[in-house]
Amino acid sequence: MKSIIFIVPYFGKFRSDFSFWLRSVGDNPTVDFILFTDQVLSDIPDNVRCVKCDLAFIQQLAKKNVWPECRLEHPYKLCDYKTAYGELFCDYIKGYDFWGHCDVDQVFGNIRRFITDDILEQHDRIGVEGFFTLYRNTPEVNHHYWNLGEEFIKHAFTDQGIYGLDEWGPGGKGGGTSNWWIENRRDRLWMDHVFDSIEPYTYRFITKRAEQDGVKNVMFTYDSGTLTRHGLQNGQVVSDETLLAHVQKRSVQTETPADNQFCIVPPGRYVAYKSNITKSYFILMNLRISIATLSNKIRNKINKLLIWKRH
Repeated sequence: MKSIIFIVPYFGKFRSDFSFWLRSVGDNPTVDFILFTDQVLSDIPDNVRCVKCDLAFIQQLAKKNVWPECRLEHPYKLCDYKTAYGELFCDYIKGYDFWGHCDVDQVFGNIRRFITDDILEQHDRIGVEGFFTLYRNTPEVNHHYWNLGEEFIKHAFTDQGIYGLDEWGPGGKGGGTSNWWIENRRDRLWMDHVFDSIEPYTYRFITKRAEQDGVKNVMFTYDSGTLTRHGLQNGQVVSDETLLAHVQKRSVQTETPADNQFCIVPPGRYVAYKSNITKSYFILMNLRISIATLSNKIRNKINKLLIWKRH
């Protein structure tokens, strides 16, 4: 079996659903994770190594292993360094076949069920999204980001703006490493859409994968390492296993413990597990979303009216 390690630097307080991410990580025992953080963690899974440090420690590693003039002044800038983690954290990934980066605002399903040894054998990069990408751990692949241009990389690693190097470049208009792999190493890039990344700033759960499948009214169930997406297709309940649910850029509520079983429902609630997902359940869920949406619109109109009256 090909060995895998995900590198996850995170500084500051975790979201309230971090324990659900950690639960799903622990249910993937053949995949390792190394977490660099200034937070104190206890009772972590056996496949997680925690390195207590601050952002300055990561900057020193970048200066040592990437480029002496690297600057890293705020945690969000780590997005641009993701593609360089193979060199930046070279001392921590020795002996692994693949290393990767991922976000913690998501819940994993069975990673090995989707990312098989056969896929790993035939490709050097798995995925094109910053929240889940794997790279073959070789000097050539780990150094690939310099192909974007030495001057461009040096500028991106000193300026504190976000350049999207791990994905699609500045403003999503090209120039990132995902574009480079598509244009130059397409035969060694695997980019099948086997995950569900939830669109931000909506009450409902909308994902590109679900839309491609003609599925609406999405929700998820988690059962001992298996993550399933449920929804309505032509008025009927359909269920499909998924690699991950990316619960990004939204407020979340945790109404149940991060145990072996739970549900994730709109607009961002972790609730008690339900084994039988029926059409009536979706009707009830949609009613709750509609009420929340209407309440929010009324609240916004009242706030605008009050502001107008004050002026």
